[in-house]
Amino acid sequence: MFFVQVHKVVCNQLVTADLVLRPLSTSDRAWCWGALNYAEENEPRVEELSVRFKLPETAKEFRDKLNECLEQVAKQAAAAATVEG
Repeated sequence: MFFVQVHKVVCNQLVTADLVLRPLSTSDRAWCWGALNYAEENEPRVEELSVRFKLPETAKEFRDKLNECLEQVAKQAAAAATVEG
């Protein structure tokens, strides 16, 4: 298990329309999602990633910002489909 206290969260992966953020069942301060992990090996692997925050409010802020990004991705995909169609 790896613990680090971070003061600024950065999502360093591609946010795509198929990203699904799920609450971790053991905490109201944690989220998990599946994504390609480039951190440990030369080849990326699909893994379950998670983040846990000190405060529930920070966890909600993270969720809200990520959902905002997902909405933007969906709008861009719809606009691209309109142009192609």
